[in-house]
Amino acid sequence: MAITFEQSWHAVPGGIATSTVELVRALAADHHLDAVGVAALHRRPAPETLTPPVVVHHLPLPRLALFEMWHRLRWPPVELATGPVDVVHGTIIAVPASRAPLVLTVHDLAFLTHPDHFTLRGNRFFRRALQLARHHAQLVTCPSRATLEECLAAGFEADRLRLVPWGVRVEEATAGDVERSRQRYGLARPYVFFCGTVEPRKNLPRVIDAYRLHRPEPGRYTWWDYRAGSFHKNFGMRIDHLLITKSLAARMVWAEVDREARKGKPLPSDHAPLVIDIDQPGHAFDPGWAKTPR
Repeated sequence: MAITFEQSWHAVPGGIATSTVELVRALAADHHLDAVGVAALHRRPAPETLTPPVVVHHLPLPRLALFEMWHRLRWPPVELATGPVDVVHGTIIAVPASRAPLVLTVHDLAFLTHPDHFTLRGNRFFRRALQLARHHAQLVTCPSRATLEECLAAGFEADRLRLVPWGVRVEEATAGDVERSRQRYGLARPYVFFCGTVEPRKNLPRVIDAYRLHRPEPGRYTWWDYRAGSFHKNFGMRIDHLLITKSLAARMVWAEVDREARKGKPLPSDHAPLVIDIDQPGHAFDPGWAKTPR
């Protein structure tokens, strides 16, 4: 099996890279499966924390050229780098060219529901990818029920779709770990539950979106694509949430997204921290929204 690993070399590596590494780590533990990686041409190795756990073979083109060639000409095939393989797993929506059966992971179809958050080139690229996926992928894996339903609506047959949660490495917290975290962060009182993205499967209408209680104005986002100047133009989405119960909402005194922290060193992130204060104001900071385009 050949598995695409391009996200490990991404300018802002994150969830998909982590998921792919942990997925392949689990697959590599199956001694009946021979897995290899494939990626574009890169001058540097992947970051140590996201180094693929299998040998990665590189095709002779850099990422952007490779993706365009895959989508326009269906070349070069994965096998040019790896040799013959039985299956190819594309872990992002860039649809690899191959003579082998293709499994593709579709993480979301945000370009269909929020096309205004993507560049013209990005929209063309993703829509072409969707067309190729419908035509070439024998199976499509989705990390959530919401994405699976989006794929059904986008024209994928139900028997080609599989619900496969993202690969993670679970670290069990002991009672001592919990107590140390309480001490470190001053969590003697009730604390906030962080949920990441909102999806129907999480049954979240029973909790309150804390940020919107204090910041109902539009244009306050927690995520910006790092391409096409989206951050500086404030073309973003609010996909990170703090969700609290009604009793805790009554005690909330402040909420903010720290836009300045998104510029962090040594590498920026595509997300910004979301902060609330309970009972009394905490440490004040300038979140940077005064300088943001409206």
